[in-house]
Amino acid sequence: MAALLASATPQPHATCEAIPTLGPATAPIVVRWFLDPVVTRELSLWFEIRRLIGDLHGEVAFAPVLVASATHRAPAEERVRAWYAAAACNGRAEAALRLLAREGTARISRRLAETEGRRALADLAGVAADRLDDPQLDALIERGMTPEEFELTRAFLRKYALHFADTTSSRLGYAIDDRFYGLDASHLERFRAVMDELTLEEVNAAIRTHLQSQNLKIAIVTGDPEGLAKQLTSGQPTPITYDAPKPASVMAEDESIARYPLSIQPGDIRTVQVDEMFQR
Repeated sequence: MAALLASATPQPHATCEAIPTLGPATAPIVVRWFLDPVVTRELSLWFEIRRLIGDLHGEVAFAPVLVASATHRAPAEERVRAWYAAAACNGRAEAALRLLAREGTARISRRLAETEGRRALADLAGVAADRLDDPQLDALIERGMTPEEFELTRAFLRKYALHFADTTSSRLGYAIDDRFYGLDASHLERFRAVMDELTLEEVNAAIRTHLQSQNLKIAIVTGDPEGLAKQLTSGQPTPITYDAPKPASVMAEDESIARYPLSIQPGDIRTVQVDEMFQR
């Protein structure tokens, strides 16, 4: 338990103030149970808790506190947490735990990525199926970056920034921009310095302030604008293909992304020919 708490963060998916207890609501003793529903050993502990509740004849109840362990933060696992949180908030935690124990996290995640499977799991959780949609941008805005994601991204950008201006012409372009915007120092040099100064809290505050998914403008270059427009407005899945097999968690995430409803209407799309691109 100590190891779990040391590497866990509060679960952001729960939409109720308090998840109903497991066991009698009138029990004189209530034990807080820190639960990550995607960790197998936590599911096995549930069977022991059920036996203990029965053996003590209503004297004890367990209050689940949802957490997310630092070593299980893949998008596919986050979807399972969101589903379990919805079920728990509606008093259906035990039914969800039984299903997780029987089918496993990977299979539940794959079912959540499929329309029919998501609908069935939503019924069990007592919510509308669209409540279980978890697009990556919305998830990032809701929970922010984890410390591990922040450090990984910072390490990548520190190295990648060295390639921002690796030719004479690109360095000239940045220098012209520096002069045009009236910068008192090179933007590239400041970018590299800021990588060491930024904090996780500052980045997550910027994410919450500047990112949103409700009103996006997207530019796409294509040789078949009519075909692309038809595909975007059809509502049909757009699955990705690979040359080599991928892990089940990756395939489950891809399935969810492929079926994510874009809600794009034909009138939302404007086609601009390449020779007209810079005339307006």
